[in-house]
Amino acid sequence: SLSFDELEYHTEDESTAWSANFSMGTDTHQFNLVSEGERTSDGLAGHELRAHYTKALSSKVGVNLGWRGDLQPSSSRDWFLLGVSWDAPFELEAGSALFVGSGGRLGLRLEVERGFQITPSLLLTPEAKVNSYSEDDIQTGIGSGLSELELAMRLAYEVSQLFSPYIGIIWRRPYGKTADFARAEGEHRGNVQFLMGVNFAL
Repeated sequence: SLSFDELEYHTEDESTAWSANFSMGTDTHQFNLVSEGERTSDGLAGHELRAHYTKALSSKVGVNLGWRGDLQPSSSRDWFLLGVSWDAPFELEAGSALFVGSGGRLGLRLEVERGFQITPSLLLTPEAKVNSYSEDDIQTGIGSGLSELELAMRLAYEVSQLFSPYIGIIWRRPYGKTADFARAEGEHRGNVQFLMGVNFAL
């Protein structure tokens, strides 16, 4: 299967962002190729590519093992990926991933979201994502400790199981040394973006 979970336009900085997933396998064993990125008027702002094998331990828990590549315009980074996804209490969908890079550099990502079915066709999905790292990386503008917090809310109109247009809002803020690197580049400490987009599957 091939799906675009997010294909959207951000009104504040007039950027486009995407999150696409290609999956092949069964409910128990899967190969996944995930592409996430953002493009601004200045060009590609960043692209993360992940290739991993997923093993379902139960109907609620899965383990991911593979590779992550940060394909930045200025420099690239490769990581070993070990992650866990699970259906948490209160109908939350949660995921965590540990990344191991060159020289023992570590990264940790936590994600959580929940879908609220307001009507048979309207789905409201709040989500949160946190990134943290063990070391500073000046070339990529990432600092040690808590690096970035992202909160988003999307309201989708489900035309069918395969196609849903949506609107929403997203807020991102860098922290610690990452915020210092952003200020040095003349970037904002944090901003709110209104967005519109579609998600669909082939």
